[in-house]
Amino acid sequence: GQDLKRLKGFVDLHNRCKKGEANMNEEKECALTENYPPIEKIRVDYFGGSSPAYYLGDMFIPWWDQRDPEPGWYAISSFFYQESLYKKKPIGTKDYSWLKDVSPLRRAGNSLFIYYVDTVGNTH
Repeated sequence: GQDLKRLKGFVDLHNRCKKGEANMNEEKECALTENYPPIEKIRVDYFGGSSPAYYLGDMFIPWWDQRDPEPGWYAISSFFYQESLYKKKPIGTKDYSWLKDVSPLRRAGNSLFIYYVDTVGNTH
């Protein structure tokens, strides 16, 4: 659950930055994602016992690798990301290969990769 707390911290900070409400100590962090929109919704594929909805409330959209990518924010568990790419599965099964050549914008702790997709097929 610690990385969900870190994800919530990132979401809150990013949204404060977008509103111009970040303090001086946070400006360096704000610069890292200044070209991206506020986080109103975030698709989360989380491996763990805690509830993303508890930390993110209405911003949380449950996600998994079998869903087609869509524009917006993502937080993908490193475990589910790796499993999606490397676990043997039937041909034609969807996975996170669309993120394979993309570096995450940020990380929430060690277990959640944070991405922004502005158009399907164009990830950051």
